[in-house]
Amino acid sequence: HIFEVICCCGGWGHKFMELLHRYLLNMISNPGILFLRLAMYTFLSLLLGALFYNLETDESYEAVNSRAALLFYSSSFYIFMIVSVLPFLAHDQNVRDKEILNGFYHPVTHHFALTVASIPSVLILALVITGILVGMVKLKNAFCFFIILTLALWCAESYSILMCYCTKNYIIAIVCLAGVSTS
Repeated sequence: HIFEVICCCGGWGHKFMELLHRYLLNMISNPGILFLRLAMYTFLSLLLGALFYNLETDESYEAVNSRAALLFYSSSFYIFMIVSVLPFLAHDQNVRDKEILNGFYHPVTHHFALTVASIPSVLILALVITGILVGMVKLKNAFCFFIILTLALWCAESYSILMCYCTKNYIIAIVCLAGVSTS
């Protein structure tokens, strides 16, 4: 029964694949979406890397606190910077609303397609962040850091997509997202 609700009319899988294809083409044809975020995340990674430079050699209590602070700062700052996605999501909001009201697909189908389409950009961002921070700070377990950061960014981006659906204005979505993420 749930697939009938999500499906509206026609096949759920076909609609999902068409939406996924559309958003992947949108990401390729509008590279500013990824490059703007990549520049922001790279600059923030370089700042955090310079702040916590070369912690590998230090085994003191302060170094342990510094590693914990780095992990906290990196997760909180990068997750908070997901709000930069909202203006790009608001750009196609009118098209999405019109297609949903005309019964082309269910909003859940659109959300899943957009969430899956965000995986390549999240992987690129997490790879760049991990490369910079592991190289500068000399973190021990780079793969674990990469996986945790990838999952955190993907969940935060999915949540921002959902927040964009709930509000009509992306400024209000940014305020709501910032309020929820800081509390």
